Amino acid sequence: MVVLPQSSAAMSDLLYKRWVEQRAADVEKWSGGRLGYVHIEGMNDASFRTIYSDILGKYNKCEGIVIDTRYNGGGRMHEDIEILFSGQKYLTQVVRGRESCDMPSRRWNKPSIMLQCESNYSNAHGTPWVYSHQHLGKLVGAPVPGTMTSVNWVTLQDPTLIFGIPVVGYRTEEGGYLENSQLEPDIYVLNTPESLVKGEDTQLRVAVETLLKEIDQ
Repeated sequence: MVVLPQSSAAMSDLLYKRWVEQRAADVEKWSGGRLGYVHIEGMNDASFRTIYSDILGKYNKCEGIVIDTRYNGGGRMHEDIEILFSGQKYLTQVVRGRESCDMPSRRWNKPSIMLQCESNYSNAHGTPWVYSHQHLGKLVGAPVPGTMTSVNWVTLQDPTLIFGIPVVGYRTEEGGYLENSQLEPDIYVLNTPESLVKGEDTQLRVAVETLLKEIDQ
């Protein structure tokens, strides 16, 4: 047997992929295949392409989708998420008597729910805020600290010295800023250490149960 060493970054990536696969399998089991699951790893183009492919690909026939933003460090994707999950069906495309797809065909037109936690940061605070503010669905999980401020990353002459300088605040219509404004979930649920060591995800289970109830009403 030949054993090849892995870097810590490669190992971390493998553990992350396993974590996502486990969450997706739980959602499929708990919902009887009615719901899909996507996790947004970062608020960036690569993550957007992944969830876009999944929701309009393998989960296209599902009745609803669970959007997981937990442990996301941020970026800038709140507008993309808002548009992607704000679809409202207005046409059905029919080919020779068979329904082929709904329109809009490049957005999610069905119910969704979003997970958040205390480890969300920056745009992972802003994205759930926009999702809730635009009434796209419920937020489930733990409160998110108010950290929605954009930063300019500046490299000095010494390339090892990099500063993140806050430059853009996000002001609401009421005149307040998202920074330092904690985002509360619609349904407050904590994952306890006792449940985590058993591989149980209480927040995810509550999200699945809540979304199924909404769909069945």
